[in-house]
Amino acid sequence: MPTSVILGSSVSAASPKSHTAEKGGYRADIDGLRGIAVGLVLLYHAGFSSLRGGFVGVDIFFVISGFLITRILLTDLQIGQFSIGTFYERRIRRIVPALTVMLIIVLAVAPLLLFSGEMTKLSFAALAAVGSIANLYLLSTAGYFAVDSARQPLIHTWSLGVEEQFYLLLPVLLVTFGPNRLSAARWTVAGLTLISFVACIAVTSVSRESAYYLPFTRAWEPLVGSFLAFVRLPRIPRLLCESAALAGLGLILLSATRFHAGLLFPGAYALVPCLGTALIILAGGNGGSLLTRVLSVRPLVGGGQLSYSLYLWHWPIFVFYGLHTGTPRSLAETVGLIVLCFAAATVSWRFVELPFRQKQVLPSRGGLFAAAGAASFGLAICALSFVFLSNWLPNPGSESERLARFMDYDDEASYRRGTCFLMGDKQSSSDLKLSECLTTSNNRSNVLLVGDSHAAHLWSGLSENLKNSNIMQATASGCKPVLGTGGKAGCVELMHFVFEDFLTSHRPDTLILSARWMADDIPALERTVSALQARAGKIVVFGPIVEYQQPLPRLLAQVSSGRSASLIDEARLPAGAQVDRKLAEAVEGLGGTYVSVRNLLCSRAGASCTTIRNGTPVQFDYGHLTAEGSSLIALRAIEAGYLKAQ
Repeated sequence: MPTSVILGSSVSAASPKSHTAEKGGYRADIDGLRGIAVGLVLLYHAGFSSLRGGFVGVDIFFVISGFLITRILLTDLQIGQFSIGTFYERRIRRIVPALTVMLIIVLAVAPLLLFSGEMTKLSFAALAAVGSIANLYLLSTAGYFAVDSARQPLIHTWSLGVEEQFYLLLPVLLVTFGPNRLSAARWTVAGLTLISFVACIAVTSVSRESAYYLPFTRAWEPLVGSFLAFVRLPRIPRLLCESAALAGLGLILLSATRFHAGLLFPGAYALVPCLGTALIILAGGNGGSLLTRVLSVRPLVGGGQLSYSLYLWHWPIFVFYGLHTGTPRSLAETVGLIVLCFAAATVSWRFVELPFRQKQVLPSRGGLFAAAGAASFGLAICALSFVFLSNWLPNPGSESERLARFMDYDDEASYRRGTCFLMGDKQSSSDLKLSECLTTSNNRSNVLLVGDSHAAHLWSGLSENLKNSNIMQATASGCKPVLGTGGKAGCVELMHFVFEDFLTSHRPDTLILSARWMADDIPALERTVSALQARAGKIVVFGPIVEYQQPLPRLLAQVSSGRSASLIDEARLPAGAQVDRKLAEAVEGLGGTYVSVRNLLCSRAGASCTTIRNGTPVQFDYGHLTAEGSSLIALRAIEAGYLKAQ
């Protein structure tokens, strides 16, 4: 979500006005609420920082979906018209046509923009989307250095997988109880909601990726909506209804503006937008409120009706544009892309969604099922073909393809992943191999390297170039090397062990602190340097590295394919320069040694940076070093006098 894990939303529960009018009455306010939800997701993915929690749109949609679908099923049961075949016919008409068209166009465009390794991953993602298991596929490929979401055009289909897996079981559950035992069904739904919610909290604390993608840890969200469909509240006072609606809106806005990708989400945090959505739905069904009328205005309702197609198209458009340019978007570009997203969604809704929903195309159920099966089979064959063709098209022996393959760099050996570089959300300090990572030497200078992945990537270079030093390592993903650090339990345990236990009984000659530093880290770093000066002969802080909008190997491959060499400079992110200067002032002001990694890679401000060494990119993603890059940084730090090669 990690982070840099994408946070999508499920919008496939959209119910045409004609259908919901038949099954419990059309509610324009729910379409309006859907419009707000898809707007949050769209603006979040567009990069608007004021909506850094806009990913909660997924939770809003899950609740809405559970409510609408369960209400339809209950109505069918009560009037004796329920049919599994009819239910899945509706699902296919609402989901498959627009999804199929999007997948076909994405697969058609991809070879023009992607390198062979990316094409292979996209093909498997397309297969997973066809099989409604995109969430499980993405979980199987998740990891700290997995492909970032900004390069996965189909990552957003994960939510469709979660939803369809949920709807494999919900109709069966309701049919099992039948129309005469709805009270038992209601309390069963309530029990399952609680069990799933508790499981979500428990799994999130261990593996955020698992809790995010697994259907049983997400099921409680649509189940909240399902439970609402059972609720028949007595008429409540107008003031209470208005208060409930405003409270619901407040919870949604709170989560959309205050949540961020670093939270242990979904977990208990997901309850905030889900509860907000539930309150709005309940208020709207209890006589309505001022908010109900606001949500029913035409622009919001129109956005809600477009939401499924808008969701399907917005992410591939953003991703493909970003992969093509390789540079940060301007505000004008972002606005233009949003307009393009709405245009694509409108075309999809008008010429794909509506004709199938209104049975203007393939009106018979048998014909629809046959066409859906044929389309799925055809897409699967197409995706599998790309898996094989990507080994030959484009030429795998080209320099651009060679460079692009470094995006799949194996960091295990050079970072000592799993032994001295721990996965903070999966491992604890007890997993650190003390004999390999923290054994001191009596006849060599002892150097202790502490921090996150931006410390781990220094180890191989330091070990190669400081041959007369004993390089010890205690690093964990996302783990800032400061006293009182927060974050994942494994990180907190490790930093406490290193700073409070190990450094109390061992005094290294050099203590190196390195991380992906942010401006907010400076006060804590100052406290840490001050407190640890007596526990080490010398404290050296390595600053933030140069970062790029796209993985450096991809940029180099694009240049090798004919793009201007200026692309690399244009793709370099400027944000770290100011933090670098402030960190230098803080550390040097306390008597520590500060190493500007940016200056080691770039001779001067604004100049081109070193990007390749011995034919190998010095970084394999936005900012992590390869072994060649690590060796380069270590050599230049020694040459500059920051470290001594005794």
